[in-house]
Amino acid sequence: EGPVQVAFVRVQAVALEGGDLTVTVHTDKACHRLIEATRWCLDKCTDDSTSTLARQRHHLFQLLWEESDRRKLQRVVDLAPPQFTTEGNVLHASVSPKVSQSLHSTGHSPIADPSAHGAPSTGAPEDVARAVADLVYLDQLNPDQAGALDLVLQAQDYCCILGMPGTGKTTTVAMVVGVLAALGKNVLLTAQTHSAVDSILLKCLQYGVDFVRLGRRAQVHPKVQPFLLGQGHAPQCVADVEGLMARTRVVACTAMAVHSPVLSRKQFDYCVIDEASQILQPVALGPLFLAPVWVLVGDHQQLPPLVRCREAKEGGMGESLFKRLCTAHPQSTANLTYQYRMNAAIMSIPNTLVYGGLLQCGSPAVAQATLDVPCWDSVVNQRPPFQGLPPWMRHVMDPAQTVVFLNTDAIGAVTERGPGGAVFNPLEVHLMVQMVSMFQEAGVASDSIGIICPFNLQIAHLREALPPTQAVDVLTIDKSQGRDKELVLLSLVHSNTDSHIGEIMRDLSRLNVAFSRAKHKLVVLGSQRTYAPHPPWSDLLQLLHSNSWVYDLPSDADQWPMRL
Repeated sequence: EGPVQVAFVRVQAVALEGGDLTVTVHTDKACHRLIEATRWCLDKCTDDSTSTLARQRHHLFQLLWEESDRRKLQRVVDLAPPQFTTEGNVLHASVSPKVSQSLHSTGHSPIADPSAHGAPSTGAPEDVARAVADLVYLDQLNPDQAGALDLVLQAQDYCCILGMPGTGKTTTVAMVVGVLAALGKNVLLTAQTHSAVDSILLKCLQYGVDFVRLGRRAQVHPKVQPFLLGQGHAPQCVADVEGLMARTRVVACTAMAVHSPVLSRKQFDYCVIDEASQILQPVALGPLFLAPVWVLVGDHQQLPPLVRCREAKEGGMGESLFKRLCTAHPQSTANLTYQYRMNAAIMSIPNTLVYGGLLQCGSPAVAQATLDVPCWDSVVNQRPPFQGLPPWMRHVMDPAQTVVFLNTDAIGAVTERGPGGAVFNPLEVHLMVQMVSMFQEAGVASDSIGIICPFNLQIAHLREALPPTQAVDVLTIDKSQGRDKELVLLSLVHSNTDSHIGEIMRDLSRLNVAFSRAKHKLVVLGSQRTYAPHPPWSDLLQLLHSNSWVYDLPSDADQWPMRL
């Protein structure tokens, strides 16, 4: 109910003739069929009218508009299968033998003529060869990344790239953008957050890709700020803006900034959306209207769109467009499975819980990596300051123990409740501070250590307990997505006699994020008795026990003095 935003318009002229006020407006949408039968309301564009909710309603209206692109409507609503071309064999002749071999090894069909979507190339193999000949970073592509690039260039309307944890998703997207720009394509790059947009742009800078960044200076990475419209690119008039936008192949902004007037006359060939699995469907629609071909990048096995209203979540609002399209048409998805973050032991956890064994280490060095503990010899020989170190702490600090589950059941830890029913566990705070202190004493840098915890009150207690001189990143699971550390300490908090763990700790997507942040060592602190009855924890604990990764803390572990 209530008014619906139909279009954004520009007022071209206002005239008073014979007592009638005539307002002439320009819109990029054909509204002539409704003019005679509709009473129009012209509102001044204000912060309220351009709010997130108003824009989402506008996107939905635009999708269902009778004169909109029916092809998009069929793909998004009816889940009609996407189309891919199988003509030509242009790119294989244009890149190194290594990349060509990678493309063949993926089993994808040859790609199409790259001028099919309006590039200023003739499409002849020799033209494409010249366009990508200087892209030396193509030699860095692994088979999955080559397959993803191949799929993008075959797509007639959309494709998806599923970037599993640590698989170089940001690098892959930057390479895709660079290749498209080299082939003369106009690319709109968007993401849910400014940090995600800038992460890709920082890679683009390494690859020599020129771009214009839209956004406020305070929200943009310092190294990207020179590329903001009005900064390094400083047009003096509308004509300068139009000229700059016409010359620039790549334009980047957040998904909610695509209504910028700067984009109104820019014709894009591709829209690349990173973090697509975290974006609400009505928000994701906005960028899709600006290009005939979309590339959605994400991982629906990690965090979904944030929806606080339970009723809305149950109604499907928590499901991303990325997940719907990947699930409906797996053949439209390129999986990135070679990961360069976790060693083999840590990788086995998300592989078992979520990915069905698809994840693989990108190299033997990645698979065998262990935490560098510079003073480990002093720990072993109990030289100062490590004299009297209890066996459980030596076990935790041992670089060879890459995954450790510290079971607190023998201590009898009990979760406590704070204001509003928030939970925290003072014992786990105590033990976490001890472990951080000992790792730092042993030479592990503070910026190599991260603490992850699902609950804000526990995080507050941890931050208060850690001395400022030994501060490390302490993050919620949600805030940790996209981050990694050499050493991750995970506090589970819940410890009670009735095995209550709450909804958050049964959420497989959040657990997937939590267990895939560590590169070289993962230490999990919690009550086995509390978590064991619940899936997926029952499967996880079975994996941990089968590899002898569970260590039962002695009943007096909490009595060992902290070293601060």
